[in-house]
Amino acid sequence: EAAGFELGTACCSTILAACAKASDYERASEWWLRMAVASVEPNKQAYVNFVQACVSSDRPEEAVAWATKYQRQGLAPSLELFSSVVNALAKAGRLEEAAEW
Repeated sequence: EAAGFELGTACCSTILAACAKASDYERASEWWLRMAVASVEPNKQAYVNFVQACVSSDRPEEAVAWATKYQRQGLAPSLELFSSVVNALAKAGRLEEAAEW
């Protein structure tokens, strides 16, 4: 923002992807809040990247919660998002719950 970039969906989604790669759930959460404050509407890829930040940070509960929120938004089903949730649950040893996704 200070560098003159407009805070838009594509920009935020890219930052969320970087947070996922860095296993930085806290930073991803901060950016999600910034998106909300700036009225930036998240798209499918923003949700996928945020859920992947949950997964890479070993936060299966958050991954499930955000995937559920994604579904409630009425966005198109996403194999990438749902497979991330399955991965998070499987890593946590919650195989029966993972199979439900």
